Order: sequence, then structure tokens, then C-alpha cells
Amino acid sequence: MANFDEVKCSMIQHGWCSHQPDRWSRFLSLEHLRYLSEINRSTFNHNSHSRCGEAEWCIANQVNSNNYVTRHVRADCDCQMIGVPIKDVADIIVHGGVPLVSIKTDKKTGQLTLRVKRRTLFSRYTAISHVWSDGLGNFCDNKLPLCQLQRLRGYLEKLPPSLSGTVEQFDSPFTSLYSRIFLGKSNVFWMDTLCIPNGVASDGLKMRAIKRMATTYAAAAQVLVLDAELQQHQIQGSPENEVLARIIGSNWMSRSWTFQEGALGVNVFFQFKDTTFYPIPKWCKAEVDHAPKRGVNSPSIGSSDETINSALYNVLWMQLRHDWKSYTTVGRISNDSTLSLRFLQSCQDLMSSSWRSNRAYKRKTTYDEGRVPQLVEMWNEFGYRATSMAEDTHIIIANLLDLYSHDVMGLSTKIERMQAMLLSFEFLPLSLFYNTGPRCEDLQNRWLPIEPSKSLMVCHPLLQRSPDGYRLLDSKGPDCRPLILLTNSNIAGKGTFYVKATGQVENFHACVSCEEKHIAPPPGTISSCILIERNSEASSYDLSRGALLWVTDIRNGPDSVEELRTMYCCPVQIRKPSPTPESQGGR
Repeated sequence: MANFDEVKCSMIQHGWCSHQPDRWSRFLSLEHLRYLSEINRSTFNHNSHSRCGEAEWCIANQVNSNNYVTRHVRADCDCQMIGVPIKDVADIIVHGGVPLVSIKTDKKTGQLTLRVKRRTLFSRYTAISHVWSDGLGNFCDNKLPLCQLQRLRGYLEKLPPSLSGTVEQFDSPFTSLYSRIFLGKSNVFWMDTLCIPNGVASDGLKMRAIKRMATTYAAAAQVLVLDAELQQHQIQGSPENEVLARIIGSNWMSRSWTFQEGALGVNVFFQFKDTTFYPIPKWCKAEVDHAPKRGVNSPSIGSSDETINSALYNVLWMQLRHDWKSYTTVGRISNDSTLSLRFLQSCQDLMSSSWRSNRAYKRKTTYDEGRVPQLVEMWNEFGYRATSMAEDTHIIIANLLDLYSHDVMGLSTKIERMQAMLLSFEFLPLSLFYNTGPRCEDLQNRWLPIEPSKSLMVCHPLLQRSPDGYRLLDSKGPDCRPLILLTNSNIAGKGTFYVKATGQVENFHACVSCEEKHIAPPPGTISSCILIERNSEASSYDLSRGALLWVTDIRNGPDSVEELRTMYCCPVQIRKPSPTPESQGGR
């Protein structure tokens, strides 16, 4: 039986990015990954992943505005470029609206033209989601080739006219009106290439339009995914598992903007060569009769293929974030703390008068506890997604965390934006302290990340913000409760060291990166403290990660619980306990 490394090698040989085996191993078993390795993508994928192994994430789909070429349907086609009336688009955006496009054919000349109208409360439209490396973008003009627009019109005309199987069953004036307005056939669409002004003179309008993208996709009747690899594959008669595997492995699944578009879109359709694939019926008890899923061969009940099918569907469900779309309850967090750990960093310092007067740290909702899982999922997903424009990352994060992206992007630096967004939460996961990605260099705020990284974030334990810092809340179970080791001396500044819990035999070998070990502790530091994350899959705190903290005070807290007041230093890696050293040391 092949091991993980062999499966990974097979996936790479078949055209998969070298980052994808590690990414999907978080959700899929080795058996399921082995199935993915049998799907040959090399014949469909026009982008090479040869340099991805040297990068932090997949870079095969990065684009450069200086040499970008808008593609035709066929390489030998040289049809004319058709654009939208840009003055109408600009006028709609200036007055706070969202432009929608329709494709028309002039009755006299037979020429294809694009018309623009403003979105209204009753607009029913399709939002197009695509990867710019596929050639459907345009950095110079709001134009697309005639052949691409003709093909797009064909796609739109074949989309189902209704996504409801119940409304029309009731005979009343209201449902009749509802059906005509919301469930009728519509070829109106929104697409960034046509609806976001380009050019230096349009920078202000461009940013306005980009900041409205969240509402654009959330309000769309459906989102149509155009991925060049999927558009080359015919699914009539194909195994359903193969269709799911190709969607999961598509370039569309590796981009940051498409994460937002898939998460916010209520109904997401995937365009293949012969038809669109709509996965929702598989998740619903009552399938939608019109859903374009016919022709795909589902696995037999009870077969091994059905097990793979369920696993792949679960991954697709998570990637489209349908649990966010159906979120109705907010979990409560226990305030009963059996251990107390305060971080000296003052929230008043973080939220200075300039911060408090800025709307950026205010949330649109009050469901703070329920947003923690959303933050965690967003963080973990962004570790495997990329965008060609680095500054776009914080806009997407703000939108997905229900923040005012306009105010967040009004801040000048990445760390200010990330700080504002994280301070919008009363509760934060402790696993932020284990982040080995780029962080703030300011001594007071070293725990603040600049952007998401591949350091996995988990929901528990939690930190709760208080007037003078953050308090570590009691964990919901022993499996996620961290081990807190208070050392007898200041070990900050050492590269590797051994620590041992009082009364315990095993030692913990902690390792600090070269960049972190030269950090000088702040004045008043009396000792050091190490947090070690509990690995729920292991029987001990081994092969784990942790954080090194500076201890500035030790006092008795509520209920006679010893309270440590600390400041964050850096993340540490915890290696398997070594029986050799007898006591704490350093080198």
C-alpha cells in the first residue's frame, strides 16, 4: 500500500500542485488522497506547477499586469473586443450602485453589444467567478473578445430559471409576484472584468467597486464558476467522484478572491464543457428537479466509491462554506476559569484614541463568540490560497469577517489593518500565539500577525479581551488545555532549551528560530513562561508547538488561583521529550 509520500509524488506527476496533497490531507484519508492521485489533470491544466514547491503556496496562477493577455476561446481567433459603456458604469459606481451587464444583439446590424443598468432590490443576476490566469481578465480596458461573450451568453441561457421547488406550489398573488421577480429567467450578470473600471484615471472608482464585491456576490441569484480546466472536461457519463475531484483540485480552489466568491454566493454552479454542475441537491433531503446534475454516474450504495464520494462532498461543502450560509445559532463560552493567564499588553494601548474613533474595529454583527470559528476557518484556508495583488488579502479578510472593508483599507499599513480586524473580536484563539508566519515587529504587539499563514489555527482555548489585557479562558476539555510551564529564570534569548514540569520525569525540548532568539526581554521581566499546545491525537504534550512568554508579575488571582502577568515573546517548537538532560538548560 502506498504511503503519503508516494501518493504525493503521484499527484504531482498527474498535474496536481505540490501544495495540494498537504492541503487536502487535513480533510481526507490516505485512501481518498490515493483516489485523487489517479485523476490525471496534466492534459487539461495549462499552467505549470514546476516552481510551486519552492514557494509558500501555489504560484502557478499568479498574473502580471505588464504582460497579461486576454484570451480568445480559440488560440487562432482574432475577433474584435467588445466593451461596456464605461461612462454608464462609472456613473452607477459614483452614485453608490452596482452595475449589471446584459448581452444584446442589434436587430438591424446583428452586432453584439453590452448594456449596463444599475442593480436594484429586485435584480436577479448571475455573478461570474473566474481565475484571471485563465485569460478572462483585462488590465487595460473593460472589454472581452466577442467569442468569449458569445460563449458566456450560451452559458447563461442554459442556467436553470428557478432554484425553488416549493414557492410555485402555492397559488397566491404574492407567490406569483415572487416567482416573476426572483425566479424568472435572467441573463443579466456581473463580472469584474466589465464592471470594475480599469486604468490609472479610474483608481478611485476601481477601489469603490472592489469594496462592493462582497454584497455583489452575496446578493446574486447564483454564482457561475468559469475555470479553464473544468471547461475542457465533459462530465456526461463521468463518475461523480471524478467530477468532484476535478472541482476540488481546480485552480479556482487555490485563489483568495474565489474563496470569498464561493463563500458568499448562495448557489454556486460549476461550468464544464457540456453542462453546469450544481452540487446542492446532494446535500438536500429533497433534490431540486431541474438541477443540472443529470448524466453524472453516482456511486453504488455501500461501495468504497460511496465512501470516497461522501468525503469529497464534505470537502466541497467546507470549501463553499455552506455552514456559514446556514448559520443560525451562537455558542456560549464558559467564564469559569480554573487557571488564569493575563497578558500585560494593554488593550487601551492597542485601541488608542485614533483607533476608538475609527469604525474599522467595529463589527457589523454582535455574534462575537460565533465568529471565532469563522476566523479560524478563514485563517486556515488562506494558508493555501494566493492572490496576485498582495494588498487584496485584507479586503477579502474584512469582507469574510463581516467588517467594514472601506474603513479597514483606509488604514495605511498591513499590520494596522490586521490589528483593527483582530481587535473587532472580544474572543481570540490562543493558537494565534503559535503562528510562525510574518508578525508585527513592535515589542508590545509581537503576537499580531501581518497576514494569515500555514500555522494551523484552532478554536480553543480562547483568550478574552479585558481592560488591561487578555485572559486565558478555561478550555472546554483536557484535550485542548495547554500546559503552562513557569521557569526559574529568564530563558529568552536562547535558541534551544530543555524544561521539565515540577514532579514530572519527562523533559520538553523547545526550539526558537534564529530570528527570534536575539529579542531582548522588556524591563521588569522576572522570569519566562512556556505554553505548550496539547496534541489531541497524542497521549502527551509531545511533537507539539508552543509560545514563549515573558513573566512580569505573579500574583494571587480570583479563587486563590495563581495568576501570571506576561508579555508575548515568540512561538516555539516542542520536540519529543528527551530523557538525557536532568534539568533546565540552554544553548
